[in-house]
Amino acid sequence: MSPEHARGEGVDIRTDLYSLGVTIFEMLTGQVPFKAKSAINVLRMHCEEEIPDILEEREDIPPNVAVVIRMALAKNRDERFIDATEMASAMAKVQRHNRASGHSRAHRCLHAESRREWWTAP
Repeated sequence: MSPEHARGEGVDIRTDLYSLGVTIFEMLTGQVPFKAKSAINVLRMHCEEEIPDILEEREDIPPNVAVVIRMALAKNRDERFIDATEMASAMAKVQRHNRASGHSRAHRCLHAESRREWWTAP
């Protein structure tokens, strides 16, 4: 749940992008960003605490992939992607850049099509 949703504020597409960011974080690390004994504490953490650095969880993730995930998980929705098209474009740009630079870590992360085929640029 996004910070604004947890606070009872209005929601929009950026709320869904936050949830997508959480899902991507979990897909890449095998764990959710925050764990606590109660759902209320997890919601509080989403509102107040920094998202863990995904690069500390998975050193093989290219830094530019981590930037996209961090942007999706911004506490302030105005700092997130405007919509899913913008996020998909950012991922496609990351993919093209990492392919062009021969970034083997990017290849392993971005081309695990059985789990992340939606990252593939159209």
